[in-house]
This record gives sequence, C-alpha cells and structure tokens, in this order.
Amino acid sequence: LSNSSLNFLEKTQTRLMYEKERLRFTRRATPRTAALQKVDAQLGRLRRLLAQNDEIAELRAAKTTRTRSKNVEFLTNFWRHAQVAYMLIHDAWCCRCRSDHRGDLGLLRRSATLFQLDIDFLFSQNASPAGAHPWSRLTTRILKEDSNLVIPAHLLDSSIATVSAATGLPPGLPRISDMCYAMSAPSTYDRCLGMLADAQGVEKYRVFLEGNGAQNSADGRFMSLGALLNIGPGKPGRKERYEIALVLASSHLQLHSSSWLEAGWSNSSVFFLVENEKPCFDRPYLRRNFASNSTSIPYTGFDLPFATLAIILLELCFGMTLDDSPYRAKHLSPDGSTNPAQDREAAWEWAKNVVGESGQEYARAVQWCLEKWRVREDDPGWRAEFHSNVVEVLETAYKKTWPE
Repeated sequence: LSNSSLNFLEKTQTRLMYEKERLRFTRRATPRTAALQKVDAQLGRLRRLLAQNDEIAELRAAKTTRTRSKNVEFLTNFWRHAQVAYMLIHDAWCCRCRSDHRGDLGLLRRSATLFQLDIDFLFSQNASPAGAHPWSRLTTRILKEDSNLVIPAHLLDSSIATVSAATGLPPGLPRISDMCYAMSAPSTYDRCLGMLADAQGVEKYRVFLEGNGAQNSADGRFMSLGALLNIGPGKPGRKERYEIALVLASSHLQLHSSSWLEAGWSNSSVFFLVENEKPCFDRPYLRRNFASNSTSIPYTGFDLPFATLAIILLELCFGMTLDDSPYRAKHLSPDGSTNPAQDREAAWEWAKNVVGESGQEYARAVQWCLEKWRVREDDPGWRAEFHSNVVEVLETAYKKTWPE
C-alpha cells in the first residue's frame, strides 16, 4: 500500500475508536453525573462542617480568653483582701499568749473568683496535740462576706442552721474580738466561729472551723521545705519540686504587697503536713507570726519578696538549699553571717546553671524575679507581667515536661 493509503487507514481507525469511546461514555453519563453530584454534596457538607468548627474554635478561644482575663484580674486583686484579712486576724490576737501563736496559710493555685483563705492556727509552734493548751491546731476557712455566697452545710452546726435566704448570713453571727478566746470555747468544731470586721463594719470576713481538718492536722506533724530538701529518702522529686514552684509563684501573685509576704519567702517558712511518714507535697503552707513584736524586716533597697522567690525557685530547681549550694561560701560576711543582699548575689551566680538543669523557661522565670528591683503599687501592671513572664512560663515548661 502507498503511504497515502496507510495514513487514511490510521485516521479511520483512530476516528472509529474515538466514536466507540464517545458512545460508551454517553451511555454512562447518567450514573457518572449522579456520582459527581454526590461528591459535590459531600464537599459542601465538609465545607459547612469546617466553617462550623472554625466558629466553635473562635468561640472557645474567646471564652478561654475571657476566663483567663477574669482569673488574672481576680488574682491581681486578691492581695487586697488578703491584707485586710491579715490585719483583722492580727488585731483579733489580743491575748497575752499571742507571741506564741502561728498561722499556716494554705497555698493554692487559685482559679475561682471567690475569696477564701484556709488557715491552720497553732497555739504554739512547738505545742503537741496532747499538751495542756486550750487548743493546739485548728483548721479554719475564712470567707469574705458575700450575699450570694452559699455556705457549705458541713460548716454549719444545728445552732446556726437557720440561714436568712436574703443575705445568707447566720442569724446573730458574733463578732470575733479575741481569736484565742473564741477558739478556746467548747464545741467549736464544725461550726461558724464568728465574723472578723473592721471598726466601720465595711470589711467583713466569716470564720469557720472544720472539725475533721483540725483533728487530722493535729494528729500529723509538719516539716519545713528546708528540712525536706536536706533529708535523703522522702525528699521531693523533680516533678514534685516543679509543682511546688508553680504553687509558690501563683501564691506570690496573690500575696505580694500584703503582710503575708512582708518578710519574703524562705525554705523555713514553707511547711508541709506529713501523714504516715509521707509529706503531702500538694499542700504547702506559709507560716506566719501575728505578734506585734515579731522580728523586724531588714531594709534591703530591693524588693525582698521577689528576690526570695527567686532563691526558693532555685532551691526547688536543684533540690538543695542555698546554704548547701557551692555559691553560699562565696557570699558571706567576714564573720560568716549572711544578709539578703549577699543571698541575692549568690542567687545571681547560681541562676546561671538553671538552663542546663531545668531548661530555658524555668531560667527565664528565675531571672525575671531577680531583675525585679522594685514595684510600684500605683502601677499594678507588673502583676499581669508577672503572670505572663513567670506563672504562665512555669506552667508551659511543666506541661512540656509532664504532658497530661
């Protein structure tokens, strides 16, 4: 065949194949169209689900932001109530034995917006439950008066069970003028002890005694953080020390500028209940003396609570006290004594090793505290900065190391 004939045959064959395929696709047009319509419907449903998911995510993010903002605002103003409560408690200790009394403030990472202080009052730091004292250790809960507050039933006894629906106040609630005398009264467990109030009656705080908590605390013993860091078996592990650091950082935000932190932090003022020979590391207490003649606070020229918080964060980081660190001996007076300025200088040197021990985030939190020379109470913005640069940074580092 000639070339022209071959070209004609090829073109004819190609055309026939095309027509064959065209007819085949034409016969299957209806099922194919239905399948494509189903795909379009599923794609439309997917687009709607993605849009709804984006809306839900935005609403959740907005809710989280509002909740966080509300919590931060509450925490930044918590110290005002803590200060008022401290002064009312201080003024109510008018007994001759007031110099012996102590108060262990329960430290918490607060997220609620209800002002509440859990305080264990000690008749004497060295008093034993079986001693000849009117009381040894009583667990109390102090609540700011709020007409919307619902009082837990276990905090009320039958003598004050009738509560006004309008105010939520027990009728005839006594005013506490002498804390020691009120706690020495018979049958004080599981009931409302009374109310602490200022002379004008503007600031009011109700005091409840919890019987079970008082008995359990009295049966146990307490050890300071310094003592626990110095012992061998039973000392807090790395995770437990990190959790303690989170609680102390949050408590610093709550209590700074109040008399609770006037003397700053120390490993000898943070205590833990020991039950069955095991310290309860999730329940730290800050011990304070309410006596008027308590030890005077030395003038340092810098913010003592911030400097001491940095030191205690360092001690929790390395699992040892500053006195046991290699930097203690470098910063001593000629007579071997110490002072807050020398402690701070030793902490600066020690802080250089934090990155290798606990990471960059923990080191940033410690450095932020050491650099905070002074704060102005008329500029409360530093509290939000502290929350962002210390509390949240420590929380982030903790979640990275121990994810839920």
